[in-house]
Amino acid sequence: MYIKFYDSWPENLPEHSFRLINFWKNLTKHNNQTIPPIEQVLTATLQDGFEKNYLSESSGDDNLVILWSGLILDEFVGKDIAGKNIFDLMPPDVAELEKNFYSNLKNTPCGGLLVRSTLKQSGERLTYRTIQLPLADGAGNIRYFVGTGEVPKGINGEPVNFDLLSTEEFGYIDLGYGIPTDI
Repeated sequence: MYIKFYDSWPENLPEHSFRLINFWKNLTKHNNQTIPPIEQVLTATLQDGFEKNYLSESSGDDNLVILWSGLILDEFVGKDIAGKNIFDLMPPDVAELEKNFYSNLKNTPCGGLLVRSTLKQSGERLTYRTIQLPLADGAGNIRYFVGTGEVPKGINGEPVNFDLLSTEEFGYIDLGYGIPTDI
């Protein structure tokens, strides 16, 4: 596991990731906020790549609930994950690392990139990436994340084993407001 800091998004992300990043950049910010409000996503159409996107809400450091996720992500995980606390789906040691990661994303408005690996039910190892973009609540606090995942080639509808999940990289991407410095 390692931590990386990026001045910009890695160029080798899939095209649907860049569509989501551009969508996020074009959202309207209100009242001099640096981060777009959740309402902008709820009223927008995310048709392009929707099946790979997700929206989550953080209500404290121990809760990151998936509000909605695309069908491909549900298929990848092997179940409908809407309404679930993502930290409850992973091993406790991985959950603690990811709780710190999301706390950092909330405290310093920046983008996130996670590289995770796990096993398919057949035992084959898979590595995949997700990106996270912050969204503000009505008071301007970062409380939501819109993101997308890179579904690995060869998944073929076979769900992964989240009990064996590990996080290989925690990436912080400067969105123009800095990156965490006290990690």
